[in-house]
Amino acid sequence: MPEKIRVLIFEDHAQMRNMYELMLDSEPDMLCVGAQENCNNAIKIIEKTLPDVILMDIQMPGKSGVEAAR
Repeated sequence: MPEKIRVLIFEDHAQMRNMYELMLDSEPDMLCVGAQENCNNAIKIIEKTLPDVILMDIQMPGKSGVEAAR
């Protein structure tokens, strides 16, 4: 069986974050490896979870998704 696609979420709105996590976990070939409310510790979280894909909100308090992507 092929490995699941590992997805990490950065989303400041709790309802959206939870919805994304539920949607991803309901897919047989995907796994949500984390769902964070901000990007303040993005590098540490990415290094810890080793995602294949990052789903990131662009407008968040603190460090924006654009700043974190850099």
